[in-house]
Amino acid sequence: MESTNEARNKSMIIIQALAENPRGSIREIASRTGLNYLYVRRKIRGLQYRKIVSFSLMVSTNMLGREASIVRIKGRNVDRILDDLSHCNRVLWGLRINGGEIIMIFVSRNKHDIAEFIDLLRSMYEGITELHVENGVLGNRVFIPVKNGLLNCNIPIDCLKCLSRYVVGVSQRS
Repeated sequence: MESTNEARNKSMIIIQALAENPRGSIREIASRTGLNYLYVRRKIRGLQYRKIVSFSLMVSTNMLGREASIVRIKGRNVDRILDDLSHCNRVLWGLRINGGEIIMIFVSRNKHDIAEFIDLLRSMYEGITELHVENGVLGNRVFIPVKNGLLNCNIPIDCLKCLSRYVVGVSQRS
């Protein structure tokens, strides 16, 4: 039986091999790491099951848009906002600063979509006391993780469709 430290080290070796070539087969990873094929397969499945690793599609900002905004929100229930928007393809990143404040990076094709998104947030979530937005542009070589199948969404029309699909308690309005 392997120790916890030993198992963690082997997991890191497998994760490193995946980072070097995420499309490599289990056989290639086993060969490169010197670990047994069945062990690698079982370990990868376990890492996925425990949500330690995830495999997803990443799309260039050339497809989704390079306009970006850092959105800082203060108020009540900000954790819910962060959880809900973790399913949104337009939210690149989110961070809870403390119990009443979050920061997100929102990506779009233009500033108008960003303004529409901000208006939608204000209408969907009660308790927002402050909302600050800083606009910028992402680089050409930035890739955005695809979180759902509504890749070419129109803001705010598709937001409720997307949120109703992934978030409990949000109903789709016609």
